[in-house]
Amino acid sequence: MAFGAGDAASVAALAERLIAAGVHIDREPRPQDTPGGGYGFRFFDPEGRLIEVSCHVAQRTARLLGPRVDSAPAQSRTELLAEAWSAAKRLLGLPA
Repeated sequence: MAFGAGDAASVAALAERLIAAGVHIDREPRPQDTPGGGYGFRFFDPEGRLIEVSCHVAQRTARLLGPRVDSAPAQSRTELLAEAWSAAKRLLGLPA
């Protein structure tokens, strides 16, 4: 799961806050080597999910998706995203 930040200073400040709280950081803040580039970092939430916070990621044209067979029902994916967002907010000290 990835979240966008306004600028590199915000990314770095959030990373410092999480490091001070003892959160496991997977990648320190740095220029991203992923498609779209940008600047960001990754950390693990309490349930072990990898979360990315980045800024200045290049936008690209969306591609059309064809039909597919889901390995998990849409409700399960929605619940998983809600749980991950709740965990990220707890880590960041944001209101529920």
